[in-house]
Amino acid sequence: MFLKLLQGTGLRLSEGRNLQIGDIDKDRLILKVQRGKGGKARIVPLPSSVYGQLRSYWDMQRPPKPWLFSNTNTGNPYVSRSFQRAFNHARKSCDFNDGVTIHTLRHSYATSLLESGVDLSVLQKLLGHYSISSTVIYLHLSTRTFEDARKAINGLFNHEN
Repeated sequence: MFLKLLQGTGLRLSEGRNLQIGDIDKDRLILKVQRGKGGKARIVPLPSSVYGQLRSYWDMQRPPKPWLFSNTNTGNPYVSRSFQRAFNHARKSCDFNDGVTIHTLRHSYATSLLESGVDLSVLQKLLGHYSISSTVIYLHLSTRTFEDARKAINGLFNHEN
């Protein structure tokens, strides 16, 4: 469930592990990232399908409050290494190469949003980047960016006399 949440929201590993139950706004389907990188807070959309799966997870696991993903033995959030081990196990079972990491889920999220037409400045806010230059790196991963430029160029030159 943790990995599905990161994939569906673009959260960093540390942001996901530090989520608290109260950070979920079920009415507006958003997550309030209170403990983001650099102490920066932001909100991100929570896909309804991921929310439904979170509800099922919560009903089955009932992790100790206040953490969404907490170790039932300690009551504290799982350490990052636990999530990395689980991800590496899943990665190997899917036969993905060693270059695929938990952070790849964040890159996939950002690239998918760009290819769906989300504005770069909106993506910057969703990812919690202070500088747009941190967000611009996703442009080179997006095939849509190149395709949009090609269409614009063709459109310009199709109207020549």
